Amino acid sequence: MATQLKRGLAQVTGCPATFDVIIYPVPQTMKQNHKFDLAAVQDANGQDAAWWSRNEMIEGDIAFKLCGDTNAHAQAAAAFLAPLAVINISNSPVPAWNTSWILVDGSDIDLANTKVGDMTFKLRRYVDPTQNALFSTAPS
Repeated sequence: MATQLKRGLAQVTGCPATFDVIIYPVPQTMKQNHKFDLAAVQDANGQDAAWWSRNEMIEGDIAFKLCGDTNAHAQAAAAFLAPLAVINISNSPVPAWNTSWILVDGSDIDLANTKVGDMTFKLRRYVDPTQNALFSTAPS
């Protein structure tokens, strides 16, 4: 077996997955939050008698390392996506990630004068597949 040599930047490994819109960044962490709208239904006395949930969704944060052999290459990878951009994720070992997501507000880029920076995308998908398909398709 050949010896593998590395020089220069430290090796950065990340979360295994394929993103259809990412070119240079290396994903580091993938976090999901379960959300839904919750309404309380009250009885004639004003006491909570039932709960009603709707718009069940998953919101996700994906943090990336922006890597390059120069600061310019790291900066080239530091780009925001268009509002409400559709991001398709596949090949993740966590099946909940493998679907279409919508970019929501709150993404950030942190790039100092180094060869490595940070970027986070804020994503949302709906649990109901029909609702998710409607939100990840542009109306004609």
